[in-house]
Amino acid sequence: MSRAPAIVAQVAGVSVASVLIAWKVWYPLWMYHGWFGPPGILRRLLHADGEQAYAAAMDEMLIIVFFTLLALLLVTRRFFRSRKES
Repeated sequence: MSRAPAIVAQVAGVSVASVLIAWKVWYPLWMYHGWFGPPGILRRLLHADGEQAYAAAMDEMLIIVFFTLLALLLVTRRFFRSRKES
């Protein structure tokens, strides 16, 4: 039996969680309350200024949160898999 649908569903869940965390939590806290922001790599690469700089910051936040959650998912799965085998 293929595990591909389960993996696709997990990555889709991580994607949705990333959007909610980045755009609905981190971005407003950064924008209105002085929380730390992204490093600004996309802004510099795209030479974004004005409103495009904010869009690049939102996209960078989304990328950072997505890969952080994906890494957390993979580490958690590996941990529980190793505990199950022993």
